[in-house]
Amino acid sequence: MATHRCAERESRMDVTAILQSPFPSPTESLFDRIMTLGWYDGITDGLVCGPSGSIAFRFDILAWGPSQDRRVFVLSPISIPTFDEVVKLLEQLRPTKWPRWDVGGWPSDLAQLERLNHELNQILVNSAKPSLLIETESMFKTIYGARQLSEDSLNLMPDQFDGYPQSDNYDYWHKYLGLSS
Repeated sequence: MATHRCAERESRMDVTAILQSPFPSPTESLFDRIMTLGWYDGITDGLVCGPSGSIAFRFDILAWGPSQDRRVFVLSPISIPTFDEVVKLLEQLRPTKWPRWDVGGWPSDLAQLERLNHELNQILVNSAKPSLLIETESMFKTIYGARQLSEDSLNLMPDQFDGYPQSDNYDYWHKYLGLSS
């Protein structure tokens, strides 16, 4: 029980550190392991892990700007063991390369791809609901702003993320983050 509270306290400290970072900030200044999983003219989803394995998130695209060069992502907390389990699963595709690992190289064999996707989904099935929102550029290298999600804003989230923006709501989320036009 004490260990759980300690980990919970560390997690809060890391979220606070993220929220209090000076923006814009290089993504690698907040996360020392960045795993990109999806691509559509830029990064669409993946996983990040904070310094020394202190906190981890799954990130999914929520919206993008008119030219797709600015993107808003939701971050959903995951456990460090979950992050490590995904790494172990995907190392069969290509060796890890930190601080930024672009997994790529997905199998062309449909059965193998379906098996891998199924295993990945099984590992990530218990991801928590999104808790943070960030805006980056399309290559996920610079974070322009971050904000904790309110309960009201969570009602605007889709039930599932599929690697594409959910609707044409970039302006809303950009303003929610307090970023100027």
